[in-house]
Amino acid sequence: PLYDVIDFVERASRGGDGAPPPKAEKLAHAAALTAVADPEALAAELARAGEGKLVVLDFGAGWCKNCQRLAPQVGAMAAQLAEHAVFLTVDLDEADELAMEYEVSAVPAFKFLRGGQLVGEYLGSDAAELGAAVRARLPAGAALAGEKRALHWVFKVGNLRRSMQFYEEVLGLRVLRHEEFESGCEATCNGPYAGQWSKTMVGYGPEKENFALELTYNYGIDAYEFGNDYQYIGVAEPAALARAKALGYPIGQRDGAQYIVGPDSYCFRVAERRPAAERFQCVALRVSDLPRAEAYWCGLLGLAKFEVPAHLGVADPSLLVGFDGGQVKLQLIQVNDGHAVDHAQSGGRIAFACPTGSVPGIYQKVKDAGHAVMPPPLTLPTEGKADVVVTILADPDGYEICFVEDEAFYDLATPLYDVIDWVDRESRGADGAPPPGGKKKAGAANGVKK
Repeated sequence: PLYDVIDFVERASRGGDGAPPPKAEKLAHAAALTAVADPEALAAELARAGEGKLVVLDFGAGWCKNCQRLAPQVGAMAAQLAEHAVFLTVDLDEADELAMEYEVSAVPAFKFLRGGQLVGEYLGSDAAELGAAVRARLPAGAALAGEKRALHWVFKVGNLRRSMQFYEEVLGLRVLRHEEFESGCEATCNGPYAGQWSKTMVGYGPEKENFALELTYNYGIDAYEFGNDYQYIGVAEPAALARAKALGYPIGQRDGAQYIVGPDSYCFRVAERRPAAERFQCVALRVSDLPRAEAYWCGLLGLAKFEVPAHLGVADPSLLVGFDGGQVKLQLIQVNDGHAVDHAQSGGRIAFACPTGSVPGIYQKVKDAGHAVMPPPLTLPTEGKADVVVTILADPDGYEICFVEDEAFYDLATPLYDVIDWVDRESRGADGAPPPGGKKKAGAANGVKK
């Protein structure tokens, strides 16, 4: 028995189990990329691209499930590499001449052109492999763009079972991996606690290509004091509103947007679906000094500034930053009452992937600039999985930032769609069960590492 998880969200997207049939005539990136259907249209686009830019012909079809799955990543890649490459879509069913000219009989297929000449191809549906094939044909230096990537946000949760109902049944996420630990994390992944804890990664797809949420549960702690730091995570999942209402979760409205309040009082700002790689859109956090935050995140760490779109607008001054246009962003919002940022006990953490071998340099750069670093670079083991190299930083408002080297992390993060052993957790007093041996449960302030 594999105890497989049935992906009902994915089944519904394919018209399964009573859901309306999908519209196969358009791919998700169609609104973002230029389509060409004949040699004349392609010639015009090649002339527009000139001799310097790489042109990527994305051959696909509306009926191709792998094309549908890959389309958001292709759209994000096109936005990220727009300075150096042009991505064009070709519908196999509407472009017979182009399919014959480039000998395409199966999709997805990608043909690389420069100056009108074929310089390579990628035949497959792995976004990482496609990205590597594209970057290998870019000018020197261009391949550095987007090497850092937003991976996940960490939540501390007081009841994993209750949390999973919300994240699976309301937001439509699935368990990607679940890990149990007998003692506190050396990099304080579970907070400043020394006891047993668990990590559950949930998301819309594999962590190599999708932003995720890390749900951290500390055994014996069923509640945390909240501060004014975390505001919301933006998510393009409008169907979540009806599901939240049906299950009794609070729904509110401010700044012209609707919010769902989940377990542990974490808020999610709901928006309409957009042709983007990520269904998650941003993590919104309060900062005490917006110019100082910009100097740290953009000036020191190298994130770029983006215009705040209307669907993420807020009343207070804010800044939207990220490593590239296709990734989940940080929305930094000025505290409006003059108070300092208070993380209390529930403060989360943002994690970024970076190239293998780069963690020591990031650590040293931040240290030399006089900013806070928590542990120096260290290797974290996970039984039965890859060891990862990380460093933990802290911004001027005390937000924790994890940089983890990508190659080992993506090995570690290969989704196993783990089954959570609720019986074992209950025997250990988790998720609202009585503590074993009649012991009294600890508050969040107890059990702290000395």
